[in-house]
Amino acid sequence: MPIEQWAPSENAWDWLGHGLYFWEHSPLRALEWAQAKARQRSRRGRKAPRPAVVGAVIQLGRCFDLTDVEHTRSAGDAYAQLKSIFEASGRAFL
Repeated sequence: MPIEQWAPSENAWDWLGHGLYFWEHSPLRALEWAQAKARQRSRRGRKAPRPAVVGAVIQLGRCFDLTDVEHTRSAGDAYAQLKSIFEASGRAFL
């Protein structure tokens, strides 16, 4: 399936928002997820694609390491500060 046809995740629990997600250093976990997804489709009577795992090399430049709990806490603090700045100025904050 071409990448243009990949459906982004749009679950309410996607903590980073809608999009494509990758498992770092865990192709077996990715395959287990794909197999479970195929079983769900089959149970609903829909044709399930053959589960597969796609390898990817993602090279980030400067980035915010969200695998480190210290940084995820910082993200929450930064969000709260930015929200209060917007609200104080009377601007909408999404």
